[in-house]
Amino acid sequence: MKCNDRTWGVEQLLALLIYISGTALLYYLIFSNPLLLRAIFNGRGYAGALYVLIVILLASTLYGNAVSILMKHTLEKAIDKRVIRRG
Repeated sequence: MKCNDRTWGVEQLLALLIYISGTALLYYLIFSNPLLLRAIFNGRGYAGALYVLIVILLASTLYGNAVSILMKHTLEKAIDKRVIRRG
């Protein structure tokens, strides 16, 4: 879809807000409860390592999707400006 389409912008903006708020919530939970997380992550066996892996993958997915939407929007605007200039 083209960047000028209004529904595309609303859908992307909603997705961006969801990913950014999810990232902010996850980081808030991580940094507001360090003692609880330390106890969970230092669990016996594979459970602690599995929890760390899940948190890392969740944080990177949420943040990566938010940055991807921002970069896509920024690059499409730059490309549209170049096309208009060339005529």
